[in-house]
Amino acid sequence: MRTTIVKKIAAIGTGLAFVGATMMGALAVDLNDYPGSFLKDSKFNAAIVVGDQAAASDVVGAIDLAASLQFAAREEKTVAVGGTDTVSASDGVEVAATGNHLELLETMSSVEDAFKNDDLPVLLADGKVEDDSTGTDYEYDQELQPSADFVEFDNPDDDVFGDNPGLFLNQDTGVAYTIVVDFDSVINVSALDDSEKIVMMGRTFTFDPDMESDSTYLTLYASEKTETLSVGEEKTITLADGTSIVVELTGANSESDKATLRVDGKSYSKESGDTISIGDTSLYINNVFTYNIPAPGAAVEFFVGSDKLEINADGGAADDVVIDDETMTGIAADIDGTLEELEQINFQITPSEFDDDHFKYLQLGEEFVDPLFGTFKMKFAGVTPELKDESKSKISLTRAGNDYKLAFVNKDAEAYEFELFSSVSGSAAVTYHEDFAGATDNVSDDNIFILEEGDVAKVFRLVSVVNNDGLKANIRDLTDNKDFTVSVGDDIGDSSATVLGLDATVDYMELDENTILDFTTQFDGNLVIGDPTDTNIFDLIFKEGTTNFDDLSITTEDTWFMVNVSGDNSDASEDITLTRINSSTGLVEIKADEDTDVEYGVSVFGTYYEYEKDNNGAYWDIYYPETEQDMHVFFMPLEATTSTSAGGEAVTYYEYNRIEVGAAKLASEITSVVAQNLIVVGGPCANSVASQLLDNPANCAEGFEEGKAILKLVENGEYVALLVAGYSADDTRRATAVLANYEDYALAGMEMVVTGTSLTDITVSAPQ
Repeated sequence: MRTTIVKKIAAIGTGLAFVGATMMGALAVDLNDYPGSFLKDSKFNAAIVVGDQAAASDVVGAIDLAASLQFAAREEKTVAVGGTDTVSASDGVEVAATGNHLELLETMSSVEDAFKNDDLPVLLADGKVEDDSTGTDYEYDQELQPSADFVEFDNPDDDVFGDNPGLFLNQDTGVAYTIVVDFDSVINVSALDDSEKIVMMGRTFTFDPDMESDSTYLTLYASEKTETLSVGEEKTITLADGTSIVVELTGANSESDKATLRVDGKSYSKESGDTISIGDTSLYINNVFTYNIPAPGAAVEFFVGSDKLEINADGGAADDVVIDDETMTGIAADIDGTLEELEQINFQITPSEFDDDHFKYLQLGEEFVDPLFGTFKMKFAGVTPELKDESKSKISLTRAGNDYKLAFVNKDAEAYEFELFSSVSGSAAVTYHEDFAGATDNVSDDNIFILEEGDVAKVFRLVSVVNNDGLKANIRDLTDNKDFTVSVGDDIGDSSATVLGLDATVDYMELDENTILDFTTQFDGNLVIGDPTDTNIFDLIFKEGTTNFDDLSITTEDTWFMVNVSGDNSDASEDITLTRINSSTGLVEIKADEDTDVEYGVSVFGTYYEYEKDNNGAYWDIYYPETEQDMHVFFMPLEATTSTSAGGEAVTYYEYNRIEVGAAKLASEITSVVAQNLIVVGGPCANSVASQLLDNPANCAEGFEEGKAILKLVENGEYVALLVAGYSADDTRRATAVLANYEDYALAGMEMVVTGTSLTDITVSAPQ
């Protein structure tokens, strides 16, 4: 990394101190930091400088340093191998079942029709309503039922999505989920007159004690606190947010159902059914009544922090609920049975009915908080693998001038790239590139051809045919660009293609079978290169494999993607063009960006492609997964979070950053010694930069002794210079050997002395 050195300012204020000052111990770097002082972001960030007339041993020493520094210019990275990423939640449940994950276009309800107590033990806890009058307990259980909503790939609203399509859970089709509260035996809720409570989805509600059997609504109060005050009594009530209010009943009249309360010093006169709003908190006056025991008096019952929830009790279809006398569009409910014989309470949430269009499309990474209970959320947390995940196998066709290059990965994870198609000048015709053999048993000089070794596609090039102790063909395996030779009667690699004849005059090879245009790619995909016998249009077809489909509910075999390559002799700027064609309707979601510059597609299996349209098909990129793609949708408590973890075994490796050509310099090429980090090989007598760093001593050998060399950090403006120099060239060579093997020596401080008689007799010590 680049190290900024503190500038020394002369006492008389004349500016930067002379360059040759030795670095002070208070500075942030010393020899113990080597080579970190000469690396930035794990890349070499300096110049290695030798004298213009340097001895050969100085140059060899500099080469050793460069080799050592190249090894040091590396980044440690970790990658997961052999598995897929997983998306999980700290709490909650995923819309997934054993052996069946949610896929593109697959409805949530077909994967999991209901979640119960075992799935969300707090939110969907079994409960009971205790009838205080009769002492009877009515037990109930709860279910959360996902709807038929599904994940799709589209851009239905550019105000929401921007220019490009994306993955989202489509909630524009109706109910997103239903919550069912099911009683084990029918309950007469109209007889509950002692403020009995029920807990639904983790929130406590109080039954309205004034409900009658013929009431229009099942009425509940969303409150965990029911308070009663007698006239003259005062209470301090702690609210859910931790704040407190003081409530006093100063008067009550049960005949008129009126009560006078003072809340935090302010008086209110209210009747039964009225609400007092205190900031974000409501006090609902439920009942005003008189009593005679222990002495005659009056009192009021009220709910703290309450919402009055009214559900249509006619037993018909679900109706919008009413909260505090406001009809809530998008939140519907109904009951099974009657208020005297209640069997179920059903709630339905329909996000598309809310004003915010974002609720209709739950995009990747977004969440929807339940608007009724407010205790849980639904989140589209992730997709694995991602659309352009590095784990996917990439197939691409890319225009390069008047050609198209094909890139693919075979079943053994070997990558290939070569020119495949070319335009014919002055016409609308297209041919194979001159270097591509196509399907043939006659391969000519420099032709690229494809054979299969078992089901592994291999790409070869015929380099030449020579007559050297017999006819031999030089073949290059484009996997690693290594050459091998074959004679007549030999097989090509491990394929079944046998050489029948060779001709060294025209570099020609005859095989006993055709080279192939239809072959297996990585993860059992299939690539077919068209062979036009009657047309100038070439097809390139990619087909998904059929061996990796585990739990898809949609039949996806033979899903394929195809492009046509054709010529263009019009005035268009491109002589060779690409047109995408796809007949897998219903199995692939195909959408374009707002300007139709790029087309995108995703199959239900998870194959993703991008096809450039605006420039007549500049590229077609396909990303094909090893296993089917999963959509991760969760129902979870509000405080829960989701995370993605890399699958497979963690493998650590190093990524090396090349030291660029030009990092080695002659001293005469350094125009300023304070413009960059420097490693300077050779002393002032052999290297003019070393002389400048040491303030151009009159005697260039001053301070040097035979048999000794120094490693010395020198202040270099805002950079750092390291002088590697000895009395003789051999002494310098020993110092470069120490620095090249820095891990073997205890380097420290601003300067070290290297002594010895050979490259194996070396001593390193601090200067006396």
